[in-house]
Amino acid sequence: MDNQRNQPKVSVLMAVKNSEKFVGQTIQSVLDQTFTNFEFIILDDGSTDASTQIIKQYAEADSRIKAFYLTSSIGIPCGFKYTVEKGMGEYLARIDGDDFWEPSKLAKQVDLLDEKPEIGASSTFVTIVDEQGEPLDNQASQGRLAHFNAHNRSHEEWLRTFVLEGSRSAHPSMMVRKSVVDAVGNYNPLLWQLNDFDLWLRILAKYPIEIIEEPLLNYRWFPEEGGNVSSYSEAVMHRTMFEASIVFDDYFEKVPNELFYLAFKQEIDAEFSFSDYMEDEKTLIKYLILRTIQSVSWSQDAIHLIALNQLGNAIKHHQVSERLLKQVNLTPIGFIHYDDFPIFYNGAEVSPIAATQNHLNDLNDYSESLLNLSKVYESKIDYLEKTLQETQDLMKLYKEQKEYYEVQMVEKEALEKELEAYHARPIREMIRKIREK
Repeated sequence: MDNQRNQPKVSVLMAVKNSEKFVGQTIQSVLDQTFTNFEFIILDDGSTDASTQIIKQYAEADSRIKAFYLTSSIGIPCGFKYTVEKGMGEYLARIDGDDFWEPSKLAKQVDLLDEKPEIGASSTFVTIVDEQGEPLDNQASQGRLAHFNAHNRSHEEWLRTFVLEGSRSAHPSMMVRKSVVDAVGNYNPLLWQLNDFDLWLRILAKYPIEIIEEPLLNYRWFPEEGGNVSSYSEAVMHRTMFEASIVFDDYFEKVPNELFYLAFKQEIDAEFSFSDYMEDEKTLIKYLILRTIQSVSWSQDAIHLIALNQLGNAIKHHQVSERLLKQVNLTPIGFIHYDDFPIFYNGAEVSPIAATQNHLNDLNDYSESLLNLSKVYESKIDYLEKTLQETQDLMKLYKEQKEYYEVQMVEKEALEKELEAYHARPIREMIRKIREK
């Protein structure tokens, strides 16, 4: 009983490597939380900068910090998994080594999960900040802000949103029940880009989630290539699409058919009377519908490939009902009409006519870019000309004021001489009268 009383309510988890510029601010934002019943598990994943020393200084000053130091890196995804295994709290809260929380973040999420036991996990709105921790206010950051600050919706609507639009929740704002992670499984250490997305999907397959619509996370973002794991690069995009095929393959196999139906009711009802089918048939319908929705999903190639694989296996192993055989022609000869979507090879991109058209389109885009650039420069030239004219006007005004000042000074000197002569006149009169006597 005493052991239970001493257990922390929340385990704050952070795996970090080489974040000396920011990790101190991150740790301090956790220690400054108004909710104090937490342990702070930090894994230093083989840092080679000053991160290790910074973490040690904080750990020595606050007993809530439980720090673990690796001499060689195991990779941040493995680090996520490691910290979850070390966590003893009822709730788990993730943070990255370059972000920082608002002081009430933990308190508000704990209150939410305490009040709503049906909720599996929670996240919050975010503020996108730069390297100095100041809010970013440009077009790219506004797009990311709108993506992460998604308003609450039903369980099935969240499922649909994540499938079509990707993760709409910032990972370092997550708080999840430890029992939920035990039920759905820990982080997949092979996933670098989509480890949080994978966990969110597995949670959504079983539990509803809820967002606190307040910006309680300051999410540091480096949009240039190489800035952080979320920054754009060709390697990141290739890895993301590959990981999507792994994540969705596992997810669509596990998500209950009825929940999937509620999420994509409109598309399913347009082709099938879902309630009339057996469970095995519903599973195949799920993959048939994936072919419909893949064109509007952020990961269309991965979803289409998964659907083809599942449908092809069903045909190969004679697992298609007579009803579906007739209705959608799920036969070996009929399958040819399902697998002509360009995934690995797009002939339109290499045919001479298409290549020429693509080149013309590229030239057109380039000319539009040059036109837009010229407009920008014209605007700048207009601004400079206006500024030059204003400067010239100010110089003219200054010259006029200087000439006026010089005239005033001459008049002042003349007045002073007259005044001096005026004051000296009575004395000269007295001297004259004395001489006359």
